[in-house]
Amino acid sequence: MRLIPSTFDEHPNASPGEREIFRSLKNTKVQNNWIVLHSLELMQHVTKSQSEADFIFLIPNLGVLVLEVKSVKSLALKDGTWSLGKKQETRGPFKQANEAMRSVMDYLEDLSIDYRSVPFVHGVWFTHLTRDQIESSISWKSNQYLASEALKGEITHTIFEMTASLVADLKVTFSQPIAPLASLTKIAEALLPRFTAYQKPADRKKDISEFLTKALDEQLELIKLVKPLRAVILDGLAGTGKTYLAMHRAKLAHEEGKTVLFVCYNKLLAQKLQLDLKDYPKIRVTSLHALMLEVSGLEQPDSPSNDWWQNVLYKSSLENVQEFAVQNRFEFLVVDEAQDLGTLDYLVFLDQLLLGGLANSRLFITGDFQNQGVYSLGKKAKDNYLDSVPGLAELEPIVTNCRNTRNLG
Repeated sequence: MRLIPSTFDEHPNASPGEREIFRSLKNTKVQNNWIVLHSLELMQHVTKSQSEADFIFLIPNLGVLVLEVKSVKSLALKDGTWSLGKKQETRGPFKQANEAMRSVMDYLEDLSIDYRSVPFVHGVWFTHLTRDQIESSISWKSNQYLASEALKGEITHTIFEMTASLVADLKVTFSQPIAPLASLTKIAEALLPRFTAYQKPADRKKDISEFLTKALDEQLELIKLVKPLRAVILDGLAGTGKTYLAMHRAKLAHEEGKTVLFVCYNKLLAQKLQLDLKDYPKIRVTSLHALMLEVSGLEQPDSPSNDWWQNVLYKSSLENVQEFAVQNRFEFLVVDEAQDLGTLDYLVFLDQLLLGGLANSRLFITGDFQNQGVYSLGKKAKDNYLDSVPGLAELEPIVTNCRNTRNLG
């Protein structure tokens, strides 16, 4: 199953019902070739300036289900007005789902995409109400909605049965074969076009050369020294330019054609580095725990304990890392804030993501192992790196501070 996007972090405002359905889809053990789009923005809507489709299921040999998810705990319809919890509206969830489906179909027609072989249906899932709480009506069919009971079953079976039932009710003749995978893939790519723009190679080379004019003498000497070495660990105070050097080393590896995994501890630093390195498509920047969440398929609890981070998340990510690495394996590893990532467990995890493992891949590791071991002892972390990486070259600490006084650093 292709679940797009593959993480829920990008949609923090989604309803609890969406979150539950997404988790079930992510954790299903059923193997299929479905394509599932989640929280698809509809900027070309049939009645509004913009809207959103909660889920779109593209099921080969069956059809497309546009699913509206409602997590409300109370529901009422009176004199044409729907009360969804505290919110009131006239459209209602069934019309909302129908309009989302029509918007998708109209958009595909505008692009001249042929979907004559693909049945489109729509439905609603009331995730916090039981089925007996929802009245029957001439305005919707009994097979057009799911309720909280349906969350207990295997989600792919539930969605398949709903879609099959709705498709069977359609009084339309479709060209054969029905909903072939090639057609569904074309539809998915039209709804989520793949677009990537990167800095020109010449501009990237200029960017790298500018480093040489701005770098301190000590940093220039280090770059000359570390480039031919397979694996390097570098110690230095805060403000001595370790992250600056790590970025430059990653850029050089990119220009050498290497796929680079750049990990750090701090989420905000990872976000900044992602912006700074956005023009280098072979560099994957992430905080280690965000990567482990992606690999594990788990969703972060509201108040995760230290045990959850250190044991539950680690064990789950390690179970899935080999499967993840089939499509995501790297030739070069850069670790910044390494003093907080130097546990043996984390190193075992990272080892699985490298083409040659820690023993044979290229590595550049930077950290303040003397002063900044906030989440682990710096000396112990450095020892773990030295014990886990054969031939790891330990350089003299950098001392020239380009940002702070030594005391402040």
